[in-house]
Amino acid sequence: FDRDKVVKMFQELEFVSLLKRVPGMEELSVKNQILMGKRDKKSVIEFKFSEVKKAEELDKIIKLIRDKGIFAGRAILNSEDVFNCELIGLILVVEHESFYIKGNLIEKVLEIFHNGEIELVGHDLKQIIKILNVKYSVLVKNKIFDIQIASYLLNPGSRAHDSASVVLKFLGKELPTGSGQKSLFGIDARFVANELYLLLSCAHA
Repeated sequence: FDRDKVVKMFQELEFVSLLKRVPGMEELSVKNQILMGKRDKKSVIEFKFSEVKKAEELDKIIKLIRDKGIFAGRAILNSEDVFNCELIGLILVVEHESFYIKGNLIEKVLEIFHNGEIELVGHDLKQIIKILNVKYSVLVKNKIFDIQIASYLLNPGSRAHDSASVVLKFLGKELPTGSGQKSLFGIDARFVANELYLLLSCAHA
């Protein structure tokens, strides 16, 4: 059968659950794993993930975001209660690169959220907007593109506006198992970064 035509039809009809059953979707998960930095003999790493260790690295990241004018972001918290949680780190994605920023380094990158010329992309952005205001008194002035809201406006009759459903619908890609989920060892920042990368791709779709 013509898999591409079936996927396109299911996307248009919003058959998100059926999309996951289309033969070949497992291959997409493998490709996403490769994009996150897992190499096999025939693959080329396209998506880069790095944890920022030094303050000097932030200048290059800030300049990159300014030059591109758009980035995706998400806050990593130790609790869903924004007012009583600890901000563990920020994940920022610019094109094919992602950066995990933790601890005292967070304050040094906050200036990008004051720039009204830069577009901030994400899913359910109220989380990062609230936590930055609560912890650092930062009022986010970026142009906002919330994928969750955009999905609802485009498909108000659908209930599938979570990250996985949006990525599957608009890109035909399945998020890797465990993406954005907590484990015994906490949240996997690399999975979250990959999810953000795909959401950023949705904004360009």
